[in-house]
Amino acid sequence: GRAADRGRRDRAQLGRSALTGQYAEQELALAIPLVQGLLESAEFRVWLTNEPALAKATHDPALQASLRSKTMKAPYWFNYFCGTCDGGNPNGCKLGTGTESDVLLMFDCPGSRLALHIEIKRAGDSLRGGQAETYPRRAACWANPHTRPRYVPPHDRWQTILAHGDSPLSQAEAASFARIVTHDDIRRQRPEYPR
Repeated sequence: GRAADRGRRDRAQLGRSALTGQYAEQELALAIPLVQGLLESAEFRVWLTNEPALAKATHDPALQASLRSKTMKAPYWFNYFCGTCDGGNPNGCKLGTGTESDVLLMFDCPGSRLALHIEIKRAGDSLRGGQAETYPRRAACWANPHTRPRYVPPHDRWQTILAHGDSPLSQAEAASFARIVTHDDIRRQRPEYPR
């Protein structure tokens, strides 16, 4: 039926990539199976987010994709850059010339829409100075109807997640994410997750 066709199209979109840059390609290789898990499994969504409401959540890829540039080569959920805040403002949601959410996914939960802002770090990579702290500021900024960029769907709740190797985190970095999981943690839930 329609749902099965839409699911096949969504999975095909997940696997499509014409990005440039080796680093982005390597992040995308980790992001694709992570996003597949979030879209396909209510159990995985609840595990990753610790949000029971996500068990009954739905995701509308057409809504989110419709607000992105039609010429964009990456999947609609990958690399959302902050272009609205002052990069020189230490309290802004941008760091330097720009910072992105590696993955931004919207889920409609009973009574609300939740945005997941996910940072993916390859094994051995560390967060740049100040990068973690921009995540909750950017998530709050984008949830606000007065400061939300036009390419981000309206939403009223958000959560920040870090998926990383085993690089140590400072207290400030750890405090910036509602959930922190390692690639090994994800692999235990999703055996197809890359090594």
